[in-house]
Amino acid sequence: MKNAKLIAALLLLAFHARGFCSGAGTTAAEFLRQDPTARGFSMGGVYLPLVNDGGAAYVDPAVLGGMTGHNVTLSAWKGLDGVSRYGFAGIVLNTGKVGAFGLNYLSYNSGSEDVYDLNGNLTNVTLEKDYAASAGWGRNLGEHLFFGGQVKSVNSKLAEAYTANAVAFDAGLMVKSLDDNFTIGAGVENFGGELKYKQEGDPLPRAVRGEAGYRFALGRDNVIIGAVVKKPYSENTLNGGAGVEYSPAALPVALRAGMRRVAGEISFAAGLGLNWKGLSLDYGFQPAGALGEAGQRLSLSMDFGPSSEAGRAEAFKNKGMKRKALAMGYEYTGPKIPVSVLQPQTGGGVTTEQATAIADAVRAALSRSQKLQLVAREQTEQILREQRFQYSVCGSSDCAVEAGKLLGVREIFSISVMRIQQRYALSIKIIDVETGAQESAYEDTAASVEKLYDLAVKYADKIALE
Repeated sequence: MKNAKLIAALLLLAFHARGFCSGAGTTAAEFLRQDPTARGFSMGGVYLPLVNDGGAAYVDPAVLGGMTGHNVTLSAWKGLDGVSRYGFAGIVLNTGKVGAFGLNYLSYNSGSEDVYDLNGNLTNVTLEKDYAASAGWGRNLGEHLFFGGQVKSVNSKLAEAYTANAVAFDAGLMVKSLDDNFTIGAGVENFGGELKYKQEGDPLPRAVRGEAGYRFALGRDNVIIGAVVKKPYSENTLNGGAGVEYSPAALPVALRAGMRRVAGEISFAAGLGLNWKGLSLDYGFQPAGALGEAGQRLSLSMDFGPSSEAGRAEAFKNKGMKRKALAMGYEYTGPKIPVSVLQPQTGGGVTTEQATAIADAVRAALSRSQKLQLVAREQTEQILREQRFQYSVCGSSDCAVEAGKLLGVREIFSISVMRIQQRYALSIKIIDVETGAQESAYEDTAASVEKLYDLAVKYADKIALE
């Protein structure tokens, strides 16, 4: 043990001497800078526009907020020295409206060397062995905004004798378009403590990152492009990368390419992915550069739950993100509900023409619903007129139910608009024609008839998306 500690002391001396020669801004746990998956590695470090990706959720936990299923990701690769080894394992558990949780493990082993101690005995020593275990959570903060954070426990061991531990956190925020195609976000990495083996300590490789990406269709094929900029907290440099992924519709493959700039050196990478029913096997390659041998990554990713666009749209619908679901192509497949909107009941200060305009706005919004089958105003008036129904004066629930039965609809919308002192009041009631029960009601006031019109459109849109 004494000899092992001597070896470790020499390694520590070399470790800090290297940091001293590098000047200000040296950090420990450099393995935390590694790309966890072959997909992001071959795209120049681009992760944020990738959906349902466990590696992306580790890099920026805001991705957790936009995931719709569960995911397991495994990766393994060698370092540029050809000796050291890395490994990554990540699990994402989606809980719906509560958000998604991520558990990750990133490891590094520098390899071992035979070292002679002071007594001339040959000892095989693992020079450095590190790992980081993290737990994260993310969820949506609306239909455009997503947030996530994770806590890391970083552990390092030198020469099997000296250990150091630190706790760090990552956080991210991203904005997505409703159709999920455009993404922009920012985050922080590895902020927290420092690794201290003896008396001196070095901070973790903290950084601030910004990223943007866009997904689009090229005919029937899919393309993802993105770019990332990363500013190390304690270094006077700006790193970054850009990448592209092309997925032809005719084949279950993805072709990738990317470039990155790290510490002033530019490198290129390429990769290939094979996809089949939620199972992805990814490979990434980076040609040999000034830092050593060629870099390679191999990853296996498994999706459990909705991963297709239709499935993801359904999942967002179930989370209450209805506008996003529709923008992503959600289609209601159940039976449609026949409904009708009656002519509004009006009070003092509101003209018949104004009330009719509000009712027409409600009809226009309801007609966009995939779940409702709306009887047009002209048809409603004609049927009730033929039945000699007093259409223009129907204000009570019983009257609305009677009108609904004549129209043969399942739900009837009863609207009233009136002026009360200096305010205008709106009431929209949805009545079940069969039971006569009021299913829901929306009531509000506004300062003008124009604002009342906007309120009616807002509530009708909400009903249409339910």
